[in-house]
Amino acid sequence: MSRKSIGIVDYGVGNHTSVQRAFQALNYRCRTSSDPELLAENDLIVLPGVGAYPAAMSALHTRGLVEFLREQARGGQPMIGLCLGMQLLADESLEHGITAGLGLIPGQVVSLEPAHWHIGWNTIEVMNADKLLLPSDGERGIQRSPGISGVRGSIGTSIPGRCPPWKCGGPAVPP
Repeated sequence: MSRKSIGIVDYGVGNHTSVQRAFQALNYRCRTSSDPELLAENDLIVLPGVGAYPAAMSALHTRGLVEFLREQARGGQPMIGLCLGMQLLADESLEHGITAGLGLIPGQVVSLEPAHWHIGWNTIEVMNADKLLLPSDGERGIQRSPGISGVRGSIGTSIPGRCPPWKCGGPAVPP
C-alpha cells in the first residue's frame, strides 16, 4: 500500500513548515504549493492559515486558488482547514467587517462574545445530524484559536471553555 499524499496550500498565509513536518512525522508524503495542478494530484488538500481572515481571503484570490478549492471540494476531494484555514472554509467572517469565505461550510465565523482570548480544548455540540459530525458523542475535542468562536452554522458549534474529558481527565468542565 502506498503512502497517502497531502497537498499543503501555499498562499503566503500560514505555518507551512510546521504543518508539513507534522504530517511527515505521521508518514505522509507532502507537497507545499500554490499550483492547482500539483495540489490536485494529492489524496488530501490541507489549507493552513495564520492571521486575519480578510487578508487570507485576499491572498487566495490573488493566487487564483478560491475557485480551485471550491471545485475540488465540490468534486469530493478531501480537504482539511487548520486554524485560520478552517475558518476560511465557512460562508463568511465578521472579522474586520464582513468578508466572504470559500462557502464550503455553512455558517459565519464570529468573535467570542464578550471578546476574550481563549486558547485550549473544547467539546463540540452537534446541532444537526450532519455526517461530518455524526461520530461525535459530545466528548470529542477541538483545539481553539484565540478571539474567534468558530463557525456558527447549521451543523454544530464548538463550546468555549468546555474541555473534553479525554483531554482533561474527567467530566467536561462547565464554562
